[in-house]
Amino acid sequence: MIAEQRAVRGGASLSFRPSFLPPPRGVDDAGLLMSREEEPNEWAQRIDDLRDIRRLEDDWDGMGAKAPAVELVDSAIQLAILFRDQGADPPSRVVPGLNGTVLFEWQYGKTYCEIEVTRPYYAEGLILTPGQETEHWVIAGG
Repeated sequence: MIAEQRAVRGGASLSFRPSFLPPPRGVDDAGLLMSREEEPNEWAQRIDDLRDIRRLEDDWDGMGAKAPAVELVDSAIQLAILFRDQGADPPSRVVPGLNGTVLFEWQYGKTYCEIEVTRPYYAEGLILTPGQETEHWVIAGG
């Protein structure tokens, strides 16, 4: 039943039923949905990561790394919400930089994208794709 539902959602037609799946037993859709695990909300997880970064103190890595200022992290949270609301894919990870910045990182196959929030309402971005020239840009607001 689960394999059939996924195939239909993906637009593919299912012409077989794997032998390891039991035959349908007439369970209604509500019953199936109650037992299904909820998919993680990756944007919510990244925003939670930013909230954790907001609580860091200097020397958070034990090697003298500067903690990002609260105002800088708050603007990074606003940037994340803006990206989310515009339908952007969530970053692969969000991490503090060693010099008091916040980094958003995306990895798509061999392509790497990074946005570094270097001060409140100011970020620098880059995209690295093998065989192509690196793209750079600035995001500024306030």
